[in-house]
Amino acid sequence: MKNLRPIKVFLMAVLAVVLYACGGGAGNDLDSNSDGFSNSSGSTGSITLLMTDGPSEDFDKIMITVTGVKLLGGDDGQISLFEGEQEFDLLELRNFSEVFAENNDVPVGVYSKIRLLVSKVQLITLGEEGEDDVVIEADLPANGKIDLNPRGDFTIGDDTHTLVTIDIDAEKSIKIHQTGNGNYKFRPVVFVDIETTDVERARLIKFEGLILADYVDVEASTFIVCGDVNGSETCYTVSVNEETSLFNDEPVLIGLADLAGTETDSETETTETETDPIEHHAIVHGWIQDGTEEGYMMLAAVVEVSEAGEEGSFSSVTGEATTTYDAETNVFSMSYDDESVSVEPQAGVQVFTQSGEALTLEAIVEGTELEVSGILISSEVDESSVLKATIIYVHEDDGEEGYSGSISDFDSGAFNITNEEGSTCVVLGEDVTIFLVSDDSSDEMTAEDLLNDVSVDVYGDVNDEGCVVANTIIVFAAEEEEEEEEEGELEEE
Repeated sequence: MKNLRPIKVFLMAVLAVVLYACGGGAGNDLDSNSDGFSNSSGSTGSITLLMTDGPSEDFDKIMITVTGVKLLGGDDGQISLFEGEQEFDLLELRNFSEVFAENNDVPVGVYSKIRLLVSKVQLITLGEEGEDDVVIEADLPANGKIDLNPRGDFTIGDDTHTLVTIDIDAEKSIKIHQTGNGNYKFRPVVFVDIETTDVERARLIKFEGLILADYVDVEASTFIVCGDVNGSETCYTVSVNEETSLFNDEPVLIGLADLAGTETDSETETTETETDPIEHHAIVHGWIQDGTEEGYMMLAAVVEVSEAGEEGSFSSVTGEATTTYDAETNVFSMSYDDESVSVEPQAGVQVFTQSGEALTLEAIVEGTELEVSGILISSEVDESSVLKATIIYVHEDDGEEGYSGSISDFDSGAFNITNEEGSTCVVLGEDVTIFLVSDDSSDEMTAEDLLNDVSVDVYGDVNDEGCVVANTIIVFAAEEEEEEEEEGELEEE
């Protein structure tokens, strides 16, 4: 059996939308962000929009410009979650999510779609000096309007906490491929999960901002951090527990009392507070939890604290371990951007996968792809450097293979996938997910909807019989195939 060519060019991103319907609302004018949506009860919820991404082997940067994000309800009602123009590098968000936008006045009701408006996607390869060397602008579908369709309608209810996760995940979600005319095309493939839950232990969120000592509550084990989110100040109440690691920029572990500027007299057991509140810059790695009347809550895994104005104290590097972690010397080496660094995990360091699973340092072996955050110290004597690590993200390799071709011999739970290079058998996995993707939307479908001769991408593991056990199947709409065939015919003419 001749194996098909694997799919080669991929882009992954995860777009997680956390919707908190708490009733009441924050007092903003609904007319400023709603269009045609009926909300007779007056109850509202709030939305936090998070962005995250995964690696690309083909490009060094993938710059995407988002001009809008909307919730679509019945009778063409629309709620704006974001309006403006925000450009960011998807590949900087490989291991965690970042807050992209918030809306505190989402009317309670039934919604059917999430619309993403994109004005530009650039694929960039860097030169030897780190400059933008090759810049490719990808063709956009439907003028950049992309409708994301979950498994049916979803409801934002009064006094409920709803999590909407839009998972545009590696090799499956957004695929960029060369079209017949040599251009690259940005094509959406999206997983949408909606649930009412707190999201502790999901993929971590990274949030930067300022902590004022006045808002550090040592007894409650909380502090408030406020940061800029696309021009709007956003604040979170951050909860810490016995598993949280709080680092200063030495970096050594500290306590909440250090942030509050308090000292406890061991003899009298009284607490003294400094006269002037101290302001700190903080990078919080953690999880969004249930909201409260005071706002959103985050449970912190790791907090990296610098003096205000010292935002650059902590550095983050992405690369590959060149040695296995040595527990005796408490060190491993890694390479990044043609540089080499010795990594020294600090007491209290935490290690996570991209999906938020906690690991031990023993998971770091030679060849592991990872991102390490901490204090980078360069030697004044030679060119060596040491990274005192406070949090480490380990890249997960799911081991899946991707295949592209057309369906043939379809029979219930199995079919062949063929192209000009050969064919192979495909067996539907127990939890297979199937998407129908057009230029401007992504919809889930069932195995009964599969037909012979349609173009598909299949992702899965190869079993002992040499067949691909499909975990994900992406079916491409006929309109797109016909359009590309027409382009090819025009070129031949």
